[in-house]
Amino acid sequence: MQLIQSLPIAAEQYVAEAFHRRIRPPLQCPHCGKSGSLSALGYYERTLSRLAHGVIAILVRRFCCRYGCGKTVSILPLFAQPYRVVRNETIELFFRGAPYDASVMRWMGVLSRYRRRFVQWLPEIMRVQGLDSNRAPPGEGEALAWCRQLVGDYGSLGSATLVFVSVFQITLFGRYQCHRPNPPLG
Repeated sequence: MQLIQSLPIAAEQYVAEAFHRRIRPPLQCPHCGKSGSLSALGYYERTLSRLAHGVIAILVRRFCCRYGCGKTVSILPLFAQPYRVVRNETIELFFRGAPYDASVMRWMGVLSRYRRRFVQWLPEIMRVQGLDSNRAPPGEGEALAWCRQLVGDYGSLGSATLVFVSVFQITLFGRYQCHRPNPPLG
């Protein structure tokens, strides 16, 4: 399972200060609910776009439930979008529309694919929120306006992702195995 955590620093600072070492486990295992059972398992590396040219490698902290179910949980920093290389700040700038700064222009091809994926996924986002699912899927312009409104409502793309992963077990671009609720135990 992957949890999203808001951190007081940007991605470059996270790497420079080895902030991944300061990530603490949740108080309870999100799988089985056992308190105090999560212990450090290690890290996995993933790449993330830089505001300047290129990418940086970040380490994502992992924990294992040692005294309960034995399942793992990772803590993804809020500045990163699950399963996406482009950082949330750049995606958000892209969805706001032109004029684009250099950080957006460098990733325009990838961001265009993100936009198509968001437009395709929007009916599911609307469905899980309990919005009118009988209406026709929104066109691209309406979908992008909806995304801008969503970012405005939550304050940032990262904050919106945090809520969607925590409440609906989805991201704004898809549903992933690590965000699915656990099957009942028994």
